[in-house]
Amino acid sequence: MATSAPPENGSNSDQIGPPSEIAPIIAKYHFYNDLIAGVLSIVLNFLLVFVVTKRIASASKVFKKVLSLSKLFEILFSTSYIMTAPVFTSIAIKPTFSGLMIVNTGWQFNFLCSLLFLSAALVLLTQQIFLAPWSYYIRYAQVCRKDSVKCSDIFTIIFVNLIFQVLTSVCLCYASIPTAIDISSLSETARKFTGIDVAFLLLSYTKQITTTKERINQIVSIISGFGYLASLLLSVFIMIFCTVKINMKVRESKNTSNNLLALQKKMNRVLLTQVRHMNSQI
Repeated sequence: MATSAPPENGSNSDQIGPPSEIAPIIAKYHFYNDLIAGVLSIVLNFLLVFVVTKRIASASKVFKKVLSLSKLFEILFSTSYIMTAPVFTSIAIKPTFSGLMIVNTGWQFNFLCSLLFLSAALVLLTQQIFLAPWSYYIRYAQVCRKDSVKCSDIFTIIFVNLIFQVLTSVCLCYASIPTAIDISSLSETARKFTGIDVAFLLLSYTKQITTTKERINQIVSIISGFGYLASLLLSVFIMIFCTVKINMKVRESKNTSNNLLALQKKMNRVLLTQVRHMNSQI
């Protein structure tokens, strides 16, 4: 069901991807990098949730719930990256085939389970893009609307989030599932990283189309590309719009005290810090 089997050109898979001497070093670097960063992220996120929910009495219930949910996704993301330690490497087979291979160099189960864990890591990675704009929107609703955050807002956020997840990560993973030809042709390339058989995803826009299924999968891969572009643009727009509206509302309010203005500035810094943290993870 993939779109990315390499063409038959008689090339040896040993000549594809990174050199055999460098691949294990890359895999080891990614493993320890993801392990250290992931453990630190998990510990800090748990600590932040504990401090905000148990030690800061002034924080609203909505803020506590939103923060806890966003940090839960970050913890799941860090855990998935520790388990899979994905390595992204380009694949090129002259004259026509090129693609992106995503190799699971972490814990190995059977091929299907390892592939599912790798796909879950990509889904959670994509979710990091969506967390920041939703946090901005909820803060905007709290400050700028009299009825604050409503249940309809939560359902709308969940619905839009699911739509964009389908258009981005789900389409990407579906289009990248390796076929039997992919596995037989490129398993040796993936094996360079760990020395054992590992699961991998393979995405290519240059495959020669021979069947209707391959045409559908190629369309799905293109949809994922446009989906990621649209989600990034929408995220930036939401954050800019909400920031401007929040600051305008606070400054226009005649009853705003200096303490509230200072608190709003702190909230802006918290949101910006969260965005930078998510960008560094991505």
